[in-house]
Amino acid sequence: MKRNVFLLFFVLLAFASSGMAQTGLFTYNGGYFIKNGETWYEYRPGDKAGVWAEYTQYGEEENFYNIENDLNVVSIPKNSSSKFYVASKGGEWKPIYTARNFYNIFTDDGRDIYCYNGGYFVRNGNKWKEYRPKDKQSVWSSYTQYRADDDFFYIESSANKVAIPRTKDISSNIYLYKNDEWKAIYTVSDIYESKSNGYYAGSGNSGNSSSHQQNYDFTLTFPSYEIWDDKEESYGNTINSSCSVSISRKGYGLISYGSKKVEFKFNSCIEYEKRNDVTSSRTSDLGLLGVLFLGALTPNYQGFTLYENINADKEIVTYVDPDLDNLDSTEENETILYIEGIPGIPDMRFLKCSNRRTGKKIHDTIENQNFFDND
Repeated sequence: MKRNVFLLFFVLLAFASSGMAQTGLFTYNGGYFIKNGETWYEYRPGDKAGVWAEYTQYGEEENFYNIENDLNVVSIPKNSSSKFYVASKGGEWKPIYTARNFYNIFTDDGRDIYCYNGGYFVRNGNKWKEYRPKDKQSVWSSYTQYRADDDFFYIESSANKVAIPRTKDISSNIYLYKNDEWKAIYTVSDIYESKSNGYYAGSGNSGNSSSHQQNYDFTLTFPSYEIWDDKEESYGNTINSSCSVSISRKGYGLISYGSKKVEFKFNSCIEYEKRNDVTSSRTSDLGLLGVLFLGALTPNYQGFTLYENINADKEIVTYVDPDLDNLDSTEENETILYIEGIPGIPDMRFLKCSNRRTGKKIHDTIENQNFFDND
């Protein structure tokens, strides 16, 4: 059905309603969309503080909103039982996100969001608001934060005190103080907290994370990944779930997949075609494709490698693009990113990069020998 969307583009554009503005909050694992009339804003708080991307709605189907910007077309499901779809301009639709929670109202200025089944809290500094869209199409209750510790934010209204967990790892519940004790009232489904606040909760932190205040210059996103199986000496089944690698020009990185977010550090980087050892130990299972990655048969394969140490003898992240100079190609995208030897996560590979232009920017910056020249 998704392939028919482009055929309906002009029909939808002609008949789409331009009257009453609608609002809404549409979340997925790792981010969310806010609808404001015909304008949509996407946020990925773990990757970037502020708006990740802006879109314009060009059409609407029975079960989807269709939005676009200069790079991509996105189809937003109207209920959480469907997936989000994305396509490059003129390309085919592909699933990109798994839907989480949908709410038919969002008018708040805050962008730190704590969801539960049927409602959500929004944090804006020390001011908090609770929304229950099914019960009331405006603010349900307003709170002021009176305390915070390593585990919870504590907020109060004129009637109640509530404790909001900082992450799902700490607690899966939101608590209400009643009769001199804390009682669980809601189960947390997702937490989206901006890095600009100095503490990013996301949907749970794990691994060797040591700082929550890093700003990343580049983020590579992928729709699926595979985990290396030491026993079978091969990669396991493809997991269709969004994942990403973010890196800063100060030598910090962030791996995100599933519910995990693991930070790492690197001290050197080399463009792919200048490596002395161009193949990871994990490419041996690829057969002919592994041979192609060597570059001897297909010199168009380019990318970059990040190394843990200054001597560039312990690679931890390797990005390989089959045609880095032809980013507009509509052929099957075989761009792969290998992850190896980062504490807290297994060796794995991310498949079919969704934003190859960013990969080229990283490659070109490294090739020009000014990657770390960012003061």
